[in-house]
Amino acid sequence: MTTTTDLALIALDPTTGKRRLGTYGEIVLGGAALKDLLLAGRLSVAGEGKKALVSVADPTPTGIAHLDAALARLTSRTKPLKSRDAVTRLGRKLPITTYEALVADGLVEAHPTTVLGLFPSPRYVALPQARRDELVAGVRAVLLGERAPDERLGTLGALLGAGRQVKLVVPKERRKEAEKRAKTLADGDWASEAVRAAVKASEDAMMIAVLAATTTAGAGAAS
Repeated sequence: MTTTTDLALIALDPTTGKRRLGTYGEIVLGGAALKDLLLAGRLSVAGEGKKALVSVADPTPTGIAHLDAALARLTSRTKPLKSRDAVTRLGRKLPITTYEALVADGLVEAHPTTVLGLFPSPRYVALPQARRDELVAGVRAVLLGERAPDERLGTLGALLGAGRQVKLVVPKERRKEAEKRAKTLADGDWASEAVRAAVKASEDAMMIAVLAATTTAGAGAAS
């Protein structure tokens, strides 16, 4: 399992089989892919915060299909990218390839369906269900301060916070509490530099995406 597939599994509705990463799902998964590829030594980050730049350190495939597809989107670049732009590029089509990876690993079963009888939109069922439930429970406990964060669960909690998706694991009545904790998770001693870089890049990419959507909506209302 990668951070990317962990997030995709968390986002799978166990009742409807729908993927619930929402409008900015590509950004959330792109941040996870950045962390995975940094730890794999395929990418590197120079600088910090908004000045951080991502470069391809090693174009050699990892052997993990969805990560290699994401990496390929950066290998053609001759210059480093701003980390937020790297997240956006890495995330393209990841909602598709990551679920395909879960199916290939036997963790998810795909059931073909269509939208309006025309557009393919598979419904996914987690197999076995207990693995997803255990993962969700662990991330929830971290976000509510009931469990110390570690490299896996802490990363997932921080990325869900960066992508404004805490609602996937925490009930509404405790969501504000969890969102507040998510903002500080990556500052803990447990977090590697790869985690910190991925979370910050995801936050910046989200900010740009939300601002662009708001500006477009405002322009449409004014016309």
